[in-house]
Amino acid sequence: MNIITITGATKKQNTTTAYTTYIVTSNMPMLKISTKATLKGHKGFSSTVLPYKSPSKYGGGIYSTYTGSKKYFSVKLDSQVTTQLGTKSTGSSAGGVTLGK
Repeated sequence: MNIITITGATKKQNTTTAYTTYIVTSNMPMLKISTKATLKGHKGFSSTVLPYKSPSKYGGGIYSTYTGSKKYFSVKLDSQVTTQLGTKSTGSSAGGVTLGK
């Protein structure tokens, strides 16, 4: 059985940029990790990695930008992980952030 989990948190970097950190864990070595951080009502920002030495735990981050009028966004993480047993998806909330000018 292939069990995948993701947890994350988002922090404001400046008025238009946020950084979402995440940790993906698996009970199998991970060959490929595709993660998307979505600002609810706006758009998603993606990251794909081929982790070195196929770890069972990986930490990364994604920058998100918004230049419109000041607005609060909840952030959702979605990850698709490929292991020797195939590909599996998982998701999680990653908090929220106020961005904009």
